[in-house]
Amino acid sequence: MEEWRDLDIGHVIEEYSATIYKIAFTRLKNRQDADDIYQDVFLKYALADKKFNSHEHIKAWLIRVTINCCNKKFRSKNNLPLDYCNEPFYDKYDFEKKAIFDEIMNLSLNQRTALFLFYYEDYSIKQISEVMNVSQNNAKIILLRARTKLKEVLKKDLFLEDEENE
Repeated sequence: MEEWRDLDIGHVIEEYSATIYKIAFTRLKNRQDADDIYQDVFLKYALADKKFNSHEHIKAWLIRVTINCCNKKFRSKNNLPLDYCNEPFYDKYDFEKKAIFDEIMNLSLNQRTALFLFYYEDYSIKQISEVMNVSQNNAKIILLRARTKLKEVLKKDLFLEDEENE
């Protein structure tokens, strides 16, 4: 089996930086903490004495480390939550995308993570369960609840919009 450890840190950062940053931001809801996690994850990769089997193995490892670092940061007693920046990953003039993003950020931590991995990273339920360290059935339930909650909120917003236009 070929080892992929010979990938230099620059290539790994270039390939996976957006994914790692978005996961950190989605979980922690602010740029400062996401920046810290981003640096920690790639430092851990640079210092890791681990052999990887494929690019997918590297990506899964980076995502798992990101989630673990976020969990540690979240549990930290001296971590005071900061308000997150309102211009993260969407065009600031696209109010529909901003509204959807804001509603996603109101979901639970696991729901936000599952949605991101499923829709933005094209992860399967099996991959989500492995990365989030939950059973496949639990991953399905988390994703279903996130979709249901998001759908309810967006339907309500659309209904209110329709009433205002009448």
